[in-house]
Amino acid sequence: MINSDFIAGLPVLGTDYQDLLTLVPGVTDVNGTGNPNVHGARDVDNLTLVNGFNTTDPVSGRYGQNLNAESIEEIEVVTGGAGAGNSGAQGGFIKILTKSGGNELEGSFRVDMRDASLDKHGSGKEAFQDLDFYRRIYSATLGGPIVKDRFWYFASAYWNDQEDVETLQEVQRLTVLKYLRQ
Repeated sequence: MINSDFIAGLPVLGTDYQDLLTLVPGVTDVNGTGNPNVHGARDVDNLTLVNGFNTTDPVSGRYGQNLNAESIEEIEVVTGGAGAGNSGAQGGFIKILTKSGGNELEGSFRVDMRDASLDKHGSGKEAFQDLDFYRRIYSATLGGPIVKDRFWYFASAYWNDQEDVETLQEVQRLTVLKYLRQ
């Protein structure tokens, strides 16, 4: 079970819920599509439920809804031994419960950042000196009561600001090449 406190504490840039699934034993995403493989099953053999509703694309078998990780209360991944309530998939069952408002006004704001300046200066990696890129992910939530003890609201916003993401891939490639040459 992955809960919202665990998600908030992750020191990663951009916590898509599909990436979080790979933290569960037996779950991998070898091709990086966001559709995980569960114990070797095909990546299109999973069933994703958001608040009890099937959001799996019926044509492609891929996840059908991308969610801001800040709006997720908990994720349960059933990788084996599924009961009768879990049917319709040969791989895993991904159950996502989103946050809801409550009787108290609550909110959050988060910024995740990756910048070329974090890699260039003093890193000892001369190959990075001419690379220029940035990626910033902003997310905010707000929830509270409309009618106390009866009716609540919850809203979540997510914005991804990036420049030259291909450069991020080039940084990774150069790092691998440097260590292969040694």
